[in-house]
Amino acid sequence: MSKTVLFAILEEYADYEAGYVSLLLQAMSKGEYVVKTVSFQKNPIKSMGGFTVIPDYDVVSAPKDFVGLVLIGGMSWRKEEAKAIKSLVKYAFDKDKLVAGICDAAGFLATTGILNNIKHTANDLDDIKLWAGDNYKGESKYIR
Repeated sequence: MSKTVLFAILEEYADYEAGYVSLLLQAMSKGEYVVKTVSFQKNPIKSMGGFTVIPDYDVVSAPKDFVGLVLIGGMSWRKEEAKAIKSLVKYAFDKDKLVAGICDAAGFLATTGILNNIKHTANDLDDIKLWAGDNYKGESKYIR
């Protein structure tokens, strides 16, 4: 039986990041994992490269038995609508599921507070501190 890894995508997501990670996941696991997409709603989403995707799930309909949540980078993690993903991030983190963020999505994770006590990296520490403000206290865990 395959295990589900959710890829959180927002408008202007970085399709090349999703494609690369998905390909590696499939190749390394020999089909043990299946990738499904999730967003704050199930409307079509256009990637930075022009691909249009209809997410498999919205935040409300996402399955609870997934094994990992990967936030795919892109241009919309700083927008207000991205906050709708926070409940799914917190659920995954609280249930000890894998939680990952690529590029600007890593900065978004800092805004949730989950990076405060775990090793992590991102595009720029100063940017994370500015963006996440008081929610981020994880500078000592930041890996350069």
